[in-house]
Amino acid sequence: MAAKKSEQTRERVQRAAFESLRQNGFDGTTMRGIADAAGIAPGGIYYYFRSKDDIVSALYVHVSERYRDQGQRVLDGERSFAARLRAVYLLGFDLVDDYHDFAGSFLGTAITPGGASNPFGGRAREAKTAAVSLFDDVVTGSDLRVSAELRAELPELLWGAFMAGMLFWAYDRSPGQRRTRELVDRVVPLIAELLAVSRLPFLKKQLREAIGVVQLITGADDA
Repeated sequence: MAAKKSEQTRERVQRAAFESLRQNGFDGTTMRGIADAAGIAPGGIYYYFRSKDDIVSALYVHVSERYRDQGQRVLDGERSFAARLRAVYLLGFDLVDDYHDFAGSFLGTAITPGGASNPFGGRAREAKTAAVSLFDDVVTGSDLRVSAELRAELPELLWGAFMAGMLFWAYDRSPGQRRTRELVDRVVPLIAELLAVSRLPFLKKQLREAIGVVQLITGADDA
């Protein structure tokens, strides 16, 4: 019974924290405000989150888990690689739409070396793993055919492209982030076309170099 009550309190605190970020942004969110909204003592909030950075990290994990689960539904019944990739990219932006107003603050927190929400490692590794797994499913169930060498690294490549798109989205001030969605519609066919010709012999050297660059970037936290 005590364990169930503790879990219910944790969920209530997390909901209050995420709602505060959505309503007030990163700078306007306070630990005391979250505690008040969740109905716990001010000091009790630190049992669940040590800082606002930890809240952002928890949000990142939460969104990534939803991304993984809902991504399966948008992939069902579709074989075209380009259509699958487009659907998953757009879903990712839809899931974070409510938090666009504080996206700049979030990115500032995320890129801090060793920060809780750094997407390249640390405590956010769980969220990255969930997202990369979804991109693996994008490829697995599609009509795309690439070399085994590229196939092994492709989910990371697609995730990296999505994270670059997320940076564009964060600073996109067009209504409903329309420019970001237009970017997806233009970039996805290019990715599909490049992958379609990636097995040509004269591209092998460039392909290996591209894979090496991806491994260098995504392995930055391993040292």
